[in-house]
Amino acid sequence: MRGKPFNPLLIVTLAYKTPIGRQPQFIAILDFQIGPKSGIMNPAIVILIPFFSIAVATPSSEWFTTPVETTSTIRPGDGDEDYDAPSIPTFEWPLFAETAATKSMFSIWDTVSTQNADPRIQNVCEKCNNREVCISAVEQGIALTGRKPENIDVTEVLVLQMEAGRRQTEQAWIQYRDIYVKDAEKSMMVKVVMDSCMRNYNDSMDGYEDALDAVKRKDMGDLQTQLSATAQGYDDCGDDEAPEDPVPPADGPWVKYNQDLLMLVDNCFELAKLLKSKWPKP
Repeated sequence: MRGKPFNPLLIVTLAYKTPIGRQPQFIAILDFQIGPKSGIMNPAIVILIPFFSIAVATPSSEWFTTPVETTSTIRPGDGDEDYDAPSIPTFEWPLFAETAATKSMFSIWDTVSTQNADPRIQNVCEKCNNREVCISAVEQGIALTGRKPENIDVTEVLVLQMEAGRRQTEQAWIQYRDIYVKDAEKSMMVKVVMDSCMRNYNDSMDGYEDALDAVKRKDMGDLQTQLSATAQGYDDCGDDEAPEDPVPPADGPWVKYNQDLLMLVDNCFELAKLLKSKWPKP
């Protein structure tokens, strides 16, 4: 066959990936001659046939709504040896550094000196399990509301504890909201826990509002009910961890915050006991 051209048919498939996982492909059938000196003569594209083929593993819609990082190009259907699953960044606690401002936000007794508090305030707070928390809440409340220490009694101290509790709960809610917006997409566990805490904190803030109203009405039964509901909100925060991505409770920032908030609620229960005999019975 030396010196005689022949006409092999070469079929070339061109493909590219589209966002929805379908692969438009084109079959280009090339007709050409190979001459006596192994040269390509008269190349011509005979036909170009477009067609679609559906990939064996079509990506789910979540891939296009949730940003992910990948270790290589994802090519569903190319075979296990060429396929790399999405790589989601590792998410570690703490979610944010504990600065002085953050610490004082939730450890309110660190923000004021309890040693130099008014003796009358100290006298009431001595009856609470968390004396320093009680004094700090009263001192902060006085600074914010302008109440005078000589007018402070058990009822006023109770009100100031609840106002401080609601204020601190709101600050915690803001922190969780920022975490949720910034980092929830990185881990299902973060989303689940933040959802739980934000709902519970909303309930706790409502509980404090209802408890303050119960104090005005001197309704001890309702006061204790609302305080119990408020405390339950803190206890439950962080319990709804995703089973596939569990984090030990000690690793979550909500643990410290909830401990601080529960101390305020505990003080409220202790102060309510002092008022029980003075309020009308139901």
